[in-house]
Amino acid sequence: MKSIRILGLFSALFALCVMQAQAETGHFDRTLQVSGTVDLEITSGAGNITVHTGGNGNVHVGAKIHARDFWMGMSASEKIRRIEANPPIEQQGNTIRIGKIEDRDLQRNVSIDYDVIVPPQTKLVAQTGSGDQTLNGLGLPLTAKTGSGNVTVENIGGEVHASSGSGDLKITSVKGSLNAGTGSGSIHAIGIGGAITASTGSGSIDVEQVAPGNVKVESGSGGIKVRGLKGSLRADTGSGDIRAEGEPTGDWRIGAGSGSIDLKIPSQSSFNLDARTSSGRLTVNHPVTSQGSFSHSHVQGKVGSGGALLDVHTGSGDIQID
Repeated sequence: MKSIRILGLFSALFALCVMQAQAETGHFDRTLQVSGTVDLEITSGAGNITVHTGGNGNVHVGAKIHARDFWMGMSASEKIRRIEANPPIEQQGNTIRIGKIEDRDLQRNVSIDYDVIVPPQTKLVAQTGSGDQTLNGLGLPLTAKTGSGNVTVENIGGEVHASSGSGDLKITSVKGSLNAGTGSGSIHAIGIGGAITASTGSGSIDVEQVAPGNVKVESGSGGIKVRGLKGSLRADTGSGDIRAEGEPTGDWRIGAGSGSIDLKIPSQSSFNLDARTSSGRLTVNHPVTSQGSFSHSHVQGKVGSGGALLDVHTGSGDIQID
């Protein structure tokens, strides 16, 4: 009983120390001169990252530091003083590295929000352990990663790789391919000018193409929408509806463990069809020349002169092909 009381007292004192921990804020600003294409890397253990474009010739780094006291180690004010005096910025010509802190004491209970203005011709790699990212206007490829947080990407002139351990991905207007993945969250991508690969463990996927390219989308649990497709398609969800619109110039392989499938294909298209549902209605509004099974739950045959394969199946749900 005595040991229990001592443990309870220790826990109470520990909680009191945490509650009394003092939060502090600080900041730093730096302007770096560059010429030509910029190679930029931003790393933050915790904190938001914002990157947008300005004029040529310089990179401006603005940062807000958040630090909190704890019952041991450096005080919050000391951590901020040291970071302000020696900001984590390295430059070698047009190659810039921001956010790398070697001292573990300075990393503990510290987050830094970065707001960076760059020339349009900037290639970016941005990574944060916990925090949101907002990236806009870059003319070259970018990679954005966060362990926990949302990623918003707009108006990018090259391919995009975006990922989050837990968070939503919103991507708009990319003049290149897209590779997007989140462990838990939705993916919304419109105006993609190339191939698309998108996956989520739990969440919906909504993508739109504006230039040809193959598409592969997967959701463990959530609906899938694909628009403007001109190429091959692989779409799979464990639970959720699938909607796809476009021209099957390559094979379409579409499957749902549980959910309806609705496809919209131009009337003049030719393709081979194998569509089946274990429980649900099957409707095909294209003339089909039967080459195999033909029933209320399974249609196998040729549309037009044939061509790419549409392999469509759901365990439980309706299938409609218009």
